[in-house]
Amino acid sequence: MIQSLENQQMILGTFTQALNDAKPMIRAKAAETLGKLGIAASAHDLLPLLNDPDREVRIQVAQALGNLRNPEIIPQLSFALSDADPAVRAAIAEALGKIGGEQAIDYLLKFLSDADPLVRARAAYALGQIGTEETLLLLLNYVSDPDEDVRFRIVEAIGEIGARG
Repeated sequence: MIQSLENQQMILGTFTQALNDAKPMIRAKAAETLGKLGIAASAHDLLPLLNDPDREVRIQVAQALGNLRNPEIIPQLSFALSDADPAVRAAIAEALGKIGGEQAIDYLLKFLSDADPLVRARAAYALGQIGTEETLLLLLNYVSDPDEDVRFRIVEAIGEIGARG
């Protein structure tokens, strides 16, 4: 993480410009880098790119926002719950899991009913990382999911939560 405020501002300015590049590959890499650098102020610049026309940009933005672990962005991040691409929704679930907290749990529980098994599996995994005893009881309703990987992640999540209990 960059400690110097002056360096953070210089880096943020440079990468904010890159987030507006015409090439999706550049926008995606700029988002990824901002997430890795952990500059909290970059969340404000990343959030609008959750609507980027390029799928990979949206995925990288979701991952970067998760890496920033700022619970204040959960409401804005949750707008991407309805993204048409299941890979983006899965990245949002993963980001919510990294951020954690009760508000993230509420959104992750909604993901357990997603049409795509990848999204459901990522949500279950994230819930295992941050869930509560109440979450454990709700997860029991999903143990019979038709997808094998989802069932595995649900059982794993229940075990993770129970082990912390």
